[in-house]
Amino acid sequence: MGLKLDRNRIIGRGSSRRCFQHPFEKSRCVKVEKRDYFLKITREEIKYYKLFQKRGISWDMLARFHGIVKTDLGEGAVFDMPHDYDGEISRTLDYYLDAQSIPAGELGRALRAFKDYMMQERIVVRELKADNLVYQRNSSSLGKIVLIDGLGNNEFFPFANYSRLFAWRMLQKKWLKFKGSILKDYPGNALTKDLISLL
Repeated sequence: MGLKLDRNRIIGRGSSRRCFQHPFEKSRCVKVEKRDYFLKITREEIKYYKLFQKRGISWDMLARFHGIVKTDLGEGAVFDMPHDYDGEISRTLDYYLDAQSIPAGELGRALRAFKDYMMQERIVVRELKADNLVYQRNSSSLGKIVLIDGLGNNEFFPFANYSRLFAWRMLQKKWLKFKGSILKDYPGNALTKDLISLL
């Protein structure tokens, strides 16, 4: 049967997957498809995690992949689950943009550092969304952005997988689209207006 997942410990839900707290390891989660088989998007994502493992990237701002396990809901993919300094599960950027509880200057600093990380390590993504990123609080006033979903390359010609120049170009396009999505998805939000000016 494999791991028994607690239905009361669902951390998040996406269009195709549910994310559960790992039953034995607090620092990890298990992502399970809503159907009984892995969809193309999951297989594609795992391919990129394995590519990055071979490349020897820093995992400082990307949740590490730990393999496939059998669960009572089907096959699941195990990933790191970021926690804050106080032991709480790190919340998404979407949560903090809605709550407007972190100063724009601090979020701007964390997001610029995350962009530099992606460019340095050539972390290709299908898309950047506020609910695919978490803000991991390292102290009461400082934190970092960690990518927890959305890895992959949905370009028709995946040149960015093999060329640093194409990777940089693709990431610049994704970043501009991400900035636009923040303004679109959080209209009338004073924090986002100040934040965009810092990015």
